[in-house]
Amino acid sequence: MGAEIAIELPIARPDVVKALVLITPAVEKDARLEAVLRSWIELESPQYEARIRSMLPWFLSRTFLAEAPKREAAAQALRAMAARTPLRVLRHQARAFGAWLGTRVGELSRISVPTLVVAGAEDLLVPLAQAERVAASIPSARLEVLNGAGHAVTIEGAERVNELITSFARRVG
Repeated sequence: MGAEIAIELPIARPDVVKALVLITPAVEKDARLEAVLRSWIELESPQYEARIRSMLPWFLSRTFLAEAPKREAAAQALRAMAARTPLRVLRHQARAFGAWLGTRVGELSRISVPTLVVAGAEDLLVPLAQAERVAASIPSARLEVLNGAGHAVTIEGAERVNELITSFARRVG
């Protein structure tokens, strides 16, 4: 929910934001995303491993999933996150995110700071079309798409994402 939280600040307090980076932003309801959120709310097993294995296909591209060492490294990163996220918190986050979706679509045009939107071309959770609409709705936004990456672009394309953010930060000063 990082991008979604980041969207709130320039809308509420535009005077304190100089630039914005949105990675795989979701702002609209989508049947697939709602189904995933519902599954998180309905999870009955607090076991981290089951949770991680069920999330991998939603976060990673087919190519990344097919490479066992990369897939297992991503699973390890998700394990670390899951270990810090009790099931009740995951459920609360899913409910809050579901309630938030659709509430800021009309407000995006109020974001006036330079904005970098990063998306994965193979993102199942937040389809590329949604990232394109977000970028088109923010007057000073630029969209960068990582081909072959899923929702976890910061895992699958870490070097490229870092390059994009570094270049963007230099440009906006």
